[in-house]
Amino acid sequence: MKQGDCFFNKNAPGLPSHPWVILSDPDIDSDNVLIVNLTDADEHDDKSCVLDQPDHPGVFTKRSCIAYRFSKVTSVACLKDAKKRGLLIWKKPISRDTLDKILLGAQETDELSNGKRELLRDQSLIF
Repeated sequence: MKQGDCFFNKNAPGLPSHPWVILSDPDIDSDNVLIVNLTDADEHDDKSCVLDQPDHPGVFTKRSCIAYRFSKVTSVACLKDAKKRGLLIWKKPISRDTLDKILLGAQETDELSNGKRELLRDQSLIF
């Protein structure tokens, strides 16, 4: 598991499938891994980071934005377990440019909690 890895959660009742990206660096802290998901840009107010199909060809299918308020902190162990159980479908990692866009949005958004923002700051990923 690496920063920039991309996966989809398996569709479940009350939990539609969305693309997720590992935003923090699991090599620095494998017990506290920040993941963010994308959602339809037309359905979400926070436009701190808007992405489109060219930002991850073949994986991102429509104009989307990062839903920082729904970000989660998990661990590499939990992600590996969910992948092993078929709950996560891994895709190719996002590009460095797209990762940088998401990190810039994390720095600008008001929807990322202080603890999650501090995790990124501690890893020198945002200011």
